[in-house]
Amino acid sequence: AAGLAVHPKGGLHGREPADSLVEWLRGRRLLLILDNCEHLTAAARRIAMVAMSRCPTVSILATSREPLGIQGERVHAVQPLRAESDGVELFCSRATAADSRFTVSEDDVEVIAALSRALDGLPLAIELAAARIRAMSPSDLLARLGDRFRLLRGDNPIAPERHQTLRATVDWSYQLISREEQILFDRLSVFAGSFDLTSAEVVCSDDTIQEFDVAALLGSLVDKSMVTSDRVGRTARYRILSTLRRYGEERLAADADQTRVRNRLLAHHVALSTKTNSSRLGPNQQELDAVFAAEWDNIRASLRWAIAEDARDCADAIVAATGPYASCRALREHGEWARDLVELDRPDRHPSPVTFGWAAYWALGTPQAEAWAERGIDVAPHRDHEDTTLCWRSLTHAHSSLGRDEQATNAHRHLEQATHESTDVFLRSVALESLAQKAFDQGDRDSLPTRVRDFSELAQRVRAPSLLAAAAYLRGRQTLWFGERPDPTGALAIYRDGLKLARSVSDVHRESALHSAVVFAATELRGPETTLPCREALARLYETRSWPFIWLSITAMSTWMVAVDDLDGAAVILGYIDAHHPPYSGTDGRARALAFLRDRPEVADAIALGAALDRDQLVLHILAHLAVPDH
Repeated sequence: AAGLAVHPKGGLHGREPADSLVEWLRGRRLLLILDNCEHLTAAARRIAMVAMSRCPTVSILATSREPLGIQGERVHAVQPLRAESDGVELFCSRATAADSRFTVSEDDVEVIAALSRALDGLPLAIELAAARIRAMSPSDLLARLGDRFRLLRGDNPIAPERHQTLRATVDWSYQLISREEQILFDRLSVFAGSFDLTSAEVVCSDDTIQEFDVAALLGSLVDKSMVTSDRVGRTARYRILSTLRRYGEERLAADADQTRVRNRLLAHHVALSTKTNSSRLGPNQQELDAVFAAEWDNIRASLRWAIAEDARDCADAIVAATGPYASCRALREHGEWARDLVELDRPDRHPSPVTFGWAAYWALGTPQAEAWAERGIDVAPHRDHEDTTLCWRSLTHAHSSLGRDEQATNAHRHLEQATHESTDVFLRSVALESLAQKAFDQGDRDSLPTRVRDFSELAQRVRAPSLLAAAAYLRGRQTLWFGERPDPTGALAIYRDGLKLARSVSDVHRESALHSAVVFAATELRGPETTLPCREALARLYETRSWPFIWLSITAMSTWMVAVDDLDGAAVILGYIDAHHPPYSGTDGRARALAFLRDRPEVADAIALGAALDRDQLVLHILAHLAVPDH
């Protein structure tokens, strides 16, 4: 009323200010803005209801951290800045206003974009960060965001007190919610990523907050913008912005319930991971992989808590349950989890053999992998226990790659024995696939059809896309080199079917193997139909940085290039390989091709060029070379 110079009529016993305001509004066509209503929600609601019922030509825009909750209200949630460019623009604008000497370099733009992401795209937080530019560079600010509540303080004397610091802003919102909502908010801060209602109920309920009250309290926190909500398929998932989560974590750390809440989070994700993994390899793989994808941040937080609290059994269970999914998606941080656990090995208390197996799996090609695999077998109940499957698989790979045929054969026997009576689909698939690979590597035409058939039958029985893709890889390899005659065209068709299956579940590992196989099949054709499949496969392999398969692929390409008289292209590849000796590139064909090229003075410059490139430059050179029309 004061803002519109509207005065109540009738003195103390006359009209209420709202009545006089409505009288002034009646008949006018205008937009009435009620800004910052959250601390006066009830009063703002009354004014809006009266105005809407008596003034049909007036529209109302109310800004608040929660809806007013009246009939006819349309709620528009104002999201944080989504585009990094918006965050960069806002930061630079405020930084220039704070310090006219501030200029932005190209390196600064990347740092400021990272700063905006770290601050959840919250405009106030970005503005407060920009105000520090007089004393700090963008890199300094980014490095110190771990203590953001101390760092982000403003000094604008005319700004509201709650906008002077980031903490004051969050405090303002926090103090406006009920005590029960505050307790739930603090507990929800243990979720490092998004979560669903069931998880919130399991982790956050106890004698203080009943499980059946969580849904209503969570909905209220969403209404008050303390928690965000997104619809994912048929399920709602919730998230707390990292800035608000840091605030909740600080409050929870001072609460005696913190350990109990985090232990419930750990128990929940051990159970969830184990249950999801138990039925993951089946026709519903895509749906169950989505569970792991959605919960991955929370699983990571649970594992770190288990290690910090020395809850070894829980940590082992998480590593075992998440390993198959992590290998499918090439999530190498899983190897760090396993490594952190095996480094806690003590004479009186050991990690699980499965954990040693996963540590060895992710370290394949290194001496440490062999040592961890052997240690996992040593701590198992017996050498052929099914928990040793991954350990024997890693030893098989190590012995085979170093030409230790007798040791490799012995490891294969133990691998087969370890899974002989196992009902675990993943372990059975590991053993059967490894046995088929051994038959390929040894050129064992007698056992090869049986090995490929055994794996294919398992894949067909469980109908998991990842296993069906792996079966396609094996069948394509058999078609390419082990039929009555080589059939690269038939193999390519099989590989492409496998690629569709691998992509349907985002199986990066299988997709990479199949792309490499496409290169081997295409280079056998040695015609105009070779180049495009090779280029597409290499581009995708480089996109996912699947370096072992990249080396296998470009080595095969170099042999093909020599065969079709593309000596310059081959010379660059072989020049690099000869100078840098990358893994998976030491084939007899490569050695013969290099010896042949060394006697050709016209390609000396190309060999020197290859030797001078780094690996990224080499791949980009090959892709450009394959794009030339002659290829």
